[in-house]
Amino acid sequence: MKAFPKGSVALVSIMIISAITLIVVISMTEINYSTSSQSLNSNSDKTAYYVAQACLEEATIQLEADLSYSAGTLNFDADTTCDISVTDNGQKNVTITVNYLDYSSTFNATFSYEQSGEATNLHIINWSET
Repeated sequence: MKAFPKGSVALVSIMIISAITLIVVISMTEINYSTSSQSLNSNSDKTAYYVAQACLEEATIQLEADLSYSAGTLNFDADTTCDISVTDNGQKNVTITVNYLDYSSTFNATFSYEQSGEATNLHIINWSET
């Protein structure tokens, strides 16, 4: 039987342990990246929702001041904007598109309205993300 050179078993053992360690490190990195991505998506959802609420409030103020209000854009910062579009088919249908970083989300609201002299009263019927 042929003898192995001195230290060859240790060298093979170190290579196997290194390979296993590398696999574990790569797996942990992938898990961390996935978790970070999920967190960013969750934060983007929340940001889009709160921006949409602010835009809905702006649309409400504009419609109460002028029922012919039909569109607008709000810039919150360099990365966050919302576009407001209003149509009227007996009710005011408001479409809000929020753009935050690379994330985009659309929300719809429906208002009934009644005008009494100079005053306009809006009543929200529906508010949802599409």
